[in-house]
Amino acid sequence: MRTIRLRAHAKLNLFLEVVGLRPDGFHELRTVMHEIDLADDVKVSVSHSGAAGDVEKPAVVCRWAGARKRPSSAGLPSGTDNIAYRAAELFLVKMRGSKRAGGRSALASAKRSLGLPARGGHAKIAIEILKRIPLASGMGGGSSDAAAVLVALNRLFGSPLGPASLARLAASVGSDVPFFLKGGTALCTGRGEKVKPLKPPATLHFVLLVPPWGIATADVYRTWDRLAATESRSGAVRDSVPSVAPDKGSIQDLTPMSCGGVDHVGVGMSNALEPPAFLVKPRMRRLKGRMEGIGFVRVMMTGSGSTLFGLCKDRRHAAACSGRLKRLGIGRVILARSAPPIPRGQTDHRRH
Repeated sequence: MRTIRLRAHAKLNLFLEVVGLRPDGFHELRTVMHEIDLADDVKVSVSHSGAAGDVEKPAVVCRWAGARKRPSSAGLPSGTDNIAYRAAELFLVKMRGSKRAGGRSALASAKRSLGLPARGGHAKIAIEILKRIPLASGMGGGSSDAAAVLVALNRLFGSPLGPASLARLAASVGSDVPFFLKGGTALCTGRGEKVKPLKPPATLHFVLLVPPWGIATADVYRTWDRLAATESRSGAVRDSVPSVAPDKGSIQDLTPMSCGGVDHVGVGMSNALEPPAFLVKPRMRRLKGRMEGIGFVRVMMTGSGSTLFGLCKDRRHAAACSGRLKRLGIGRVILARSAPPIPRGQTDHRRH
């Protein structure tokens, strides 16, 4: 058996603009994603079963880290319902369809690199995920897990896919998955799958507030569509309807936001999905208001919610704000900071 263990980090959207609806039904986005140190643990193993065939369907088991009061797998998708399964399945489809020199399939060549016979050797793939990133929180936990699975399988099978091929495969798994192949800080456009790395800012410190509920991404985007249609019909933004139109005064060059300090980041923070999310879950607006009274540099929702985060001046400021927020008792509070930079000589952010 060969095994790779990786960390699958969460992300925060420091800036998110919805440019409009695409012909394919997806929304055109422009967003700055920033990787933080909150992470799931992903373990991917490949072993030889001795049975006929090439590779069994992947087995995916998912459980909560440090679960005490609830079942360790409560609410977590396992098996074919987990996006990590889809990532592994699409990787294997890609391998079966790709050819190497001499007409041999990439999968057969990869099996040889694992020490398995090209024919008659049956490989078993087992994926175990230890979850820390909350579900439906806007922090990309599932997408990050899927990216970790792709990176691990590519390594285990002898790196048959180069960076460009792996990124295209990641985009077919999910819109946010390509970002997590590299992590760091990046400007993401299209559905989110077009990733342009940005110079990382100085280490940032955050306090996350995870409400005791999630928000369905589809509900948020449907509400955005409705608000955008209302604005289009009226020709002006009504006072009672939050604006979802792109802010003409928003940052046009996001580079200073990415490479500057806390002040640059705070000034540039904006999320066009807040108005529709706050209509879907009105309590979100009240939670944000209570956080703003604590003294953060800036408070914003990440992605389509439901996590709110406060940007802090430094580690001490984060610790003080965290204590004040915990005393309010309005949700789970998590201290977070920028994920560590990529080590010299390493091609991606994943660590054994």
